[in-house]
Amino acid sequence: MQRLIILIACFILLSVQPTYAQPYQSIFGIGDSASTSWVFKYGVLPGPVVDSAYIEKDTIVNGITYKKLVTDNPNNGYKGGLLREDVNAGKVWYRAIHYTMSQYDTVEQVIFRFDLNVGDTFDISNSYLQGSYPASWNVVDSIRYINGLKYIYFKGIYQPLQGGYNEPFTIIEGIGSNMGILWKHLYGGSFMADKYLLCSYKNGQKTSFQNKFYKGACTIKTGDIYGINDKSNTITFFPIPAADKITIKNNTTEKINKVQIISHTGQLVKEVTSLEITSVEIEDIPAGYYYLKLYTGNGYITVKPMVVR
Repeated sequence: MQRLIILIACFILLSVQPTYAQPYQSIFGIGDSASTSWVFKYGVLPGPVVDSAYIEKDTIVNGITYKKLVTDNPNNGYKGGLLREDVNAGKVWYRAIHYTMSQYDTVEQVIFRFDLNVGDTFDISNSYLQGSYPASWNVVDSIRYINGLKYIYFKGIYQPLQGGYNEPFTIIEGIGSNMGILWKHLYGGSFMADKYLLCSYKNGQKTSFQNKFYKGACTIKTGDIYGINDKSNTITFFPIPAADKITIKNNTTEKINKVQIISHTGQLVKEVTSLEITSVEIEDIPAGYYYLKLYTGNGYITVKPMVVR
């Protein structure tokens, strides 16, 4: 009888213990530095570049253990970053490393949240396009589970400067996002815009991730330069390079009502608004590389590179 009472008491005690959610999958592999890497494309003139970011080693900063992130391309100006995660909370933090920009060293920000649900909000803007997205883009639109991983789709549509893929911003459990791992990087020492994840590796094996355009390929097609794969080829401009004025050729049914010219460092140089814009005077803009950002009445945005001579 005493044994039965003890068993019943143990059962009751176990039944009232709090239950814990299953941890989210880690974005990191186990083993050497090559076990975790992200192959991504980023935009530079005159065409995009493919690079790889990978975990170099574990390091401790102010008593906190991080994984140091570096890239393969030494010419992209990236000085490295620090990553840490909490698989129980479903959060990943990023902290930049700057040898010449020490004021950024103390900035740590949440770059991924895998605990989000439909209707939740999370800032999906990056440093280059900070403030360019409407608040409605930061809302989680839907969630799917693919190959056992949670895919979180936002209402915001990914609009890289070198061509829109009509693909929602997506955070993927155990991988990161379709914008890669450096999408929130504050300052790279060079212009690494439009980061778009091609593929990723974990534990030395390629993950199941596939983006909408390249569908898991780790390389880009020959001739894939700015604008070639952009559905906005129906909106073009000339001449290239330009000197005094650009003329916009719009083969869509939507009128262009706002044009922004943005420097390669992300500064707004000029903005023109009108009921319909077919040309823009640029004689007051210094020679250099810029981006032409065009808006239509229905909210569609396309961005194209521009050279002023």
